[in-house]
Amino acid sequence: MSDIRTSLLSRKTWIRIAYMALFLLLLILARSVLLLLILIQTGIVVTSGTDNEKLRELGQSLSKWVFQTLMFVTFNSEKKSYPFDDWPEP
Repeated sequence: MSDIRTSLLSRKTWIRIAYMALFLLLLILARSVLLLLILIQTGIVVTSGTDNEKLRELGQSLSKWVFQTLMFVTFNSEKKSYPFDDWPEP
């Protein structure tokens, strides 16, 4: 019981929860951006027969950011992703 009370009163715990809430909101936004990116890239491939390199790179770096962020919110990493670290390279 003492461990639970200590954890509930820990400032570090509540700061982590606040960061997690922020990242969960950003993940919702990222999901929408990825869906839009997929639809646009598919349209480009259907009409031109080839993909757009810049959109592919954006998709790759955004996917890396999603992975880094999921690692943080699932307690598999203490490292916060962008905007608290550099944006991932494609």
